[in-house]
Amino acid sequence: MAIRIAPLDGARLKLSGDVETVIALSPGALREGFAIAISDGTLVRGRYDSVRQECRFAVAIEGAGIASIGRCAQGDRLDLAWRIEWISLAAGSHALCPADDPEGAGQAQLMLEIGGRTEGREAA
Repeated sequence: MAIRIAPLDGARLKLSGDVETVIALSPGALREGFAIAISDGTLVRGRYDSVRQECRFAVAIEGAGIASIGRCAQGDRLDLAWRIEWISLAAGSHALCPADDPEGAGQAQLMLEIGGRTEGREAA
């Protein structure tokens, strides 16, 4: 089966197909963008334009499924032709980043980037 992710009014995303649900985007996702990781290995970057009230998607990493982006009334819509087992949405422009496979197998892994800000702090 396939999955479709389409924006709805009010900064929400509708998932349909293998998964049927509506996700409200957090303030962090609205401010900094978001990443959608899908079990087939696909990683999608998303950004919500609050002025135009529309959502934009870009495929950052192509997984096993066939991902296509089309237009709808509230911006972009993502269709993924592959059966999914899980889907995860993370807020923030640097929430997920691709990391090279240390084994050299050519597979990309998703690494959670957790960092602290030290700007403006003085060393003790």
